[in-house]
Amino acid sequence: MLYPARFLVLLSSILVVGCATGPSGMTFDSPIGEWNEKVEKKSGGHGASILTILDKTKAIYTNPSGRIEFHTIDAKRKWTGYWILENSHNPCSEKKSGSLHWGETIYQFNETYNQYTGTWDNCGAGRKYKLSGVR
Repeated sequence: MLYPARFLVLLSSILVVGCATGPSGMTFDSPIGEWNEKVEKKSGGHGASILTILDKTKAIYTNPSGRIEFHTIDAKRKWTGYWILENSHNPCSEKKSGSLHWGETIYQFNETYNQYTGTWDNCGAGRKYKLSGVR
């Protein structure tokens, strides 16, 4: 079946706009759930990971495999905690949660809990690296 050119242009416009808004247009009542995360690397560039926030105290992520332990949540949707790995290239001088591989992390969620921005560091000192996520 042949479709008029105007119909095809309209259909492709609807598909592009629909894909651009995607699930991020949804609203949530908390950050608990799965996120697509983009993380600035210490060596430059960015990496991707799946972050799963399990509850108000813990999260896990896939690349590299590790966890986050949250210790502070404020009234403006800022969650602060520590990322923890079992192994990494640069061990810290002190342990957090039994590991020498950790750093502080901060997540600032938007009002609808469908996006966040934040930072992470290594061993709680020095340069802050950016991170962001969407549902």
